Amino acid sequence: MLGYKSQRWEYEQELRIITENQGINSYDYRAVEAIYFGLKTPNEEIEQVMETLQGRNIKYFQMYLKPNSFQFKAKPIEDKFPTNVRYKYSISNIAHLAVDPSTLKSEYLTFAPYLQKLAEIIRREPDCYEVSYIDLSHTKSTLTNPIFFAQYKTTENDLFVHTVHYSTEKIDQEYGKITDL
Repeated sequence: MLGYKSQRWEYEQELRIITENQGINSYDYRAVEAIYFGLKTPNEEIEQVMETLQGRNIKYFQMYLKPNSFQFKAKPIEDKFPTNVRYKYSISNIAHLAVDPSTLKSEYLTFAPYLQKLAEIIRREPDCYEVSYIDLSHTKSTLTNPIFFAQYKTTENDLFVHTVHYSTEKIDQEYGKITDL
């Protein structure tokens, strides 16, 4: 059954995912950026959640009522299990000739460094086993807005190659987050 929340809650910008699959479902763990604990959430439960989700760079908040009001406010709370070890972090291999700037048309040669940058981004994807191919999308690109694509395997014998597209802006943004080059 699906329903609607009152528009009074629109400011929350909450997303809910409803699937037909019962039980445990996998998702990109980076989709969870923050957790808001309710007014009466016991400290033991808060600590259990923080311990379970450590290393995922999640922000935590405790809800409280504003004095003399019925309005809720969120107060940031400190992660009780900070760690430098990142969840599901690894650096995968890049296949031989996966990054080949010689495939670029001459008018796009100035964007050649983005091929290697994108390979570095993709090889750090949690489910990436190997970067298979990085190139410019000739169907989606213009000279003022080049779009690159990356193909990667999730297992050694993966027959299905995963493809993602990135703009130069997104490549610059994600590449700037890499701290271990």
